[in-house]
Amino acid sequence: RYEPTGTGEGLPAACAALVQQGLIAAEPERGLSVPSPCTLAEPVRFSGIRLNSGALIDLKPAAVVGCGTVAAVAEWVREDLAPAMEEMGTSIVAVKVAASFACRSQNNLRGTRISEHGFGRALDVGGFELSNHSQVEVKNGGLPVAFQEKMRESACARFMTVLGPGSDGFHEDHIHVDLAKRREAYKLCRWRIKGATPTLTAQGRRP
Repeated sequence: RYEPTGTGEGLPAACAALVQQGLIAAEPERGLSVPSPCTLAEPVRFSGIRLNSGALIDLKPAAVVGCGTVAAVAEWVREDLAPAMEEMGTSIVAVKVAASFACRSQNNLRGTRISEHGFGRALDVGGFELSNHSQVEVKNGGLPVAFQEKMRESACARFMTVLGPGSDGFHEDHIHVDLAKRREAYKLCRWRIKGATPTLTAQGRRP
């Protein structure tokens, strides 16, 4: 078992506990400008997820999100995505972050409501760096189909919104997940699996 590597000082209590347990690498994001109508009272700079094996998966670049999003993403990667990629014969060493906090409207369209990114409740995943020194990306069906299916299933179970390729034309190169607050806990899951590239072999390389 790995040893904790931080105190979590200055973080929200839930994230401080995760740091103290050695489950994440994170620190307070100080000096962040959060203009109205966006809100993010305790922004967290989230840079790593520790697996049960002790390996650290980096977030590149580090994501700025709220603590609830940190906890949800860390558990998703640790419990679902990392094991799913290991079944492909390789392992995740980094999550490629396409977007985190940003005070903007949905899809940057004028007249739409504020994006969940503006509240620190959303993260966009563009792809992954793997232990076999390759990189796989969401765009153009670049993730192995079997992995896409497990990623979609697990994301739709854990998050309130999941948007990917085929959803609305704005998410063709990344997967958006968020913890939107909706009446009656309504969930939205839109992502059409695409398989433009071969599945990874057991050795983690494309045939």
